[in-house]
Amino acid sequence: MVRDGGNLLTRAGLALPAVDQDDSVVRYAAGPAEVVEHLRAMGESNAVQQRQRYLGKDVPLAAGAAYSNMFGSEVDGSVQATYQVMYLAGWSPHEAQQQPAKRGSATVSFQELATGLQDSGKATGGSGAIAAFALTPPPSPPLLAAPLRPVPPRASAPPSPETIGALTSLRITFFGLDLWSLCTWQSDVEALVNEQRTRTNVSMAYLTAPGMCYSALKALNYTTLLNTSLPVEQLMPGLDYFVADITGVLRSYFTDESLSVGASDYCAGNRTDSTFYNSTTPVNGTWATLHVMVTVSSPSPQGLTVLPTTMQLRNLQRNW
Repeated sequence: MVRDGGNLLTRAGLALPAVDQDDSVVRYAAGPAEVVEHLRAMGESNAVQQRQRYLGKDVPLAAGAAYSNMFGSEVDGSVQATYQVMYLAGWSPHEAQQQPAKRGSATVSFQELATGLQDSGKATGGSGAIAAFALTPPPSPPLLAAPLRPVPPRASAPPSPETIGALTSLRITFFGLDLWSLCTWQSDVEALVNEQRTRTNVSMAYLTAPGMCYSALKALNYTTLLNTSLPVEQLMPGLDYFVADITGVLRSYFTDESLSVGASDYCAGNRTDSTFYNSTTPVNGTWATLHVMVTVSSPSPQGLTVLPTTMQLRNLQRNW
């Protein structure tokens, strides 16, 4: 990639090309949908003129699932993307710049140069190689204004050890609860989606597909998407209701008033085969899943010593 950038500068007629590259890894809590939004905002969508104009919903769903499987985190459900930023600089040709010597104009062969270096190294006890030939430095390039590199964002101060010890992140999977139900709870959003489907090609299956998250749904522009002025809090009240409900349930479950519990995000999961028990009767089935990212904090590192493990959270029962 760096070599291609240098070749591009040379083909453009610039001299003394200089290329540098930075790799930046960015994590997206909302999953692959947020990655696509950022790529579109950067203009990094498909630029092929003969590209396919229509893309069925199965393709992005499959691509999102594959991307989550390859680059997703099992801890919080986020995905990562690596961006390569290249910095290219070149100068207009100038007579003061160093120029390569003409072919055949050399007065010293490489063999003679190697022999001189070996002899010089022996003369100094073999501790180093001093060139036996005086090589004049090339002339400096003209003083031109080099393009400024963008200033990197200021890194935030690292958290203190006390803060690190007082934070715990949990990923809880709920079986039998799906994102579709939360979106359509006491809402007419499904009817609005169906009315605009011929224009937007967006369906409820797309909005609630595995990998879609609460944060991504909150960030969508529903004025453009569904031609409605209702805010998302009124359009789909079940989304925020679930956050408040699960937060209250977990606070009651931990029974420690000093702990601060919050559901930072939740995402739709794949339907999963599992067995549950109704009293002593096993119930087998394929269940919808919902992955909830929970953050538990305490004013002191010792406050989390009483925090139940994720295995103990299996005892948590709630009738939604």
